[in-house]
Amino acid sequence: MPTIPSVFRNIRKNDVHQRPFKAFKNYVITDPDAIAEKYDLQRAIHKMVTPHVDDATYNYPLNSTDGTNQHVVHNWIDHRYYRYPYDQARCHELTDVMKTEKFLFWNASVFTIPYHQMGERVKPGSLVFQSFITGSSTNKFNRTFTVTGSDDGLGNLRDLEIVSQSFASSSYNSFYLSFNDQYRKFDDNYGLIGITGSIAYKLNSSNKSANISKVRINPGIMVNVSGSVYAPSGLAGEFTGSLNSHVMINHEETFDELQRCDDWGVSFWINPNGLTNTGSVISKYSNTTEAYYNAREGKQMIRAVNKPPIIPGSDISKRRTPLQVSLIGDEIHYQASDGSTQLHISASTSFRGDWAHIFIKNSENVCRLYVNGQTTGTSGSLPKDSTTNYANILLGRDTLDFSLTNRFAYNGKLAEMRMYNYALSDTSIQSLANQNFYSGSLYQSNVLGNIFYKNGQVVISSPMPKYQDVLFTGSFGSDATVTDGTLSGLPNSFKVSYKGQYTIYENNVMVRIPMGSFNVSTNPTSTYRPATGVNNSCNDVGSGAEKFNGPGDFRKTMFITGSAKPYITTVGLFNDKGQMLAVGKLAEPLENRDDIDMNIIVRWDY
Repeated sequence: MPTIPSVFRNIRKNDVHQRPFKAFKNYVITDPDAIAEKYDLQRAIHKMVTPHVDDATYNYPLNSTDGTNQHVVHNWIDHRYYRYPYDQARCHELTDVMKTEKFLFWNASVFTIPYHQMGERVKPGSLVFQSFITGSSTNKFNRTFTVTGSDDGLGNLRDLEIVSQSFASSSYNSFYLSFNDQYRKFDDNYGLIGITGSIAYKLNSSNKSANISKVRINPGIMVNVSGSVYAPSGLAGEFTGSLNSHVMINHEETFDELQRCDDWGVSFWINPNGLTNTGSVISKYSNTTEAYYNAREGKQMIRAVNKPPIIPGSDISKRRTPLQVSLIGDEIHYQASDGSTQLHISASTSFRGDWAHIFIKNSENVCRLYVNGQTTGTSGSLPKDSTTNYANILLGRDTLDFSLTNRFAYNGKLAEMRMYNYALSDTSIQSLANQNFYSGSLYQSNVLGNIFYKNGQVVISSPMPKYQDVLFTGSFGSDATVTDGTLSGLPNSFKVSYKGQYTIYENNVMVRIPMGSFNVSTNPTSTYRPATGVNNSCNDVGSGAEKFNGPGDFRKTMFITGSAKPYITTVGLFNDKGQMLAVGKLAEPLENRDDIDMNIIVRWDY
């Protein structure tokens, strides 16, 4: 027997399902789209300036697009993403320290995508930008070239023109000291005064701090634009040639690797102030050790002993040191000694743009000196006995003992010092020495900036000068202005393409129709027979000729016998208060058979 007809039926909880899935929309932006508010473009410049006496204001450069202060934009980006790059409590977007290379230089181009142009976030790995730099652009070298950056899906924008396969292995880079982040400590007169305090360096991927004293921060390694045209990149430490100008790095066990007769390498860039300079560039022999009998302890012990430095390049066989680098005129000298036997390698340096790359490589019991990526042809073997000592590493001088008479300080610039605990190939050494304007790999990175997916923020910032103001250009005509030596003008011709991510929820509700259910209708024509009667006039009340023209008999028997076969055209979903939440129309009427159970899936997305 059919079930009792019904209009409403409860839906089971396990018949309701929601499944989110991601959808992506392609966006392409070119520079004229700024009018359509499809992006925001700003310069960011670090300027830490103390106002003049009786002057409470300073004319910071402003962005012509929206009038924002370029220094404020730099501080905003710095504190939002870079000042504490991997601190979950302070950084506005979390990144992986092992995968994302985050670095903000003193200048940057900031490209912001508004929410209505990206949805929930930018899809990782989808952003590509091209900037077509013309000869009148802010590269200041009248060169025409194209910069292409591609998002690697990890928050890095990479320049595909720089061949990363040639890089030295970062996994074996045991020590790294750079001055590129020291712009935070100088103001407008940087280079005229030296910074004192501390400087950060990396030791086996850990952050360490070294002491720095009266070292000037100046423009760094010159990169070759073309021919004899050079441009400064990054920052360098300039040692003044005085004994109080130096960097002191405390001794660590890692530095003992330099005493082994196996694989290691030391890399740095040098730029002396004149070729009559004589001084100690890197030293680790201020102190040495000796064995003595401690009567109180009743045993042999080791103690540190100060020994006077000697003239750079002279015999140091009586000094126990794994690393002594000095400069005499245009010659670079590397020396090592175990206290009785010394190794001494020297080579003339051909300075390119007043800079030279020096690399000391020890492998297979042979030590070689490279200048500008090329071996000098001279080599030798480290002394067989241990050359290690407990002395600190000094950059810019050879001793901290002011009571000694012979002391030699370096007068010039130093940048990008690295130590490796494996034998680099010649290709990797040449990569460290590559100072090309377009494809230079001297910083061992092809990252030109970062993208922060959740915030739609693209920051282009790098020590390499080809990326400076890469999204801006101008001419030397009336539309260009120069502020503090920086040329500004109109947006350049560039193109940015990416995918915006949207989450769409697919909802499924299983509507179960047991046999015999929902076979009712509220349509009077299907509930009652047609009206019968021959007199349609109901005005003659009480007349004998009157026949009431009402509805016919109720078709009750159709539902009792099951002969009614209604068709389903609409399914409505209601809440427990009888309020309609959704309604679905069937493409074709569906016969509600009374002999089987039927299921209808109502599906909608939003």
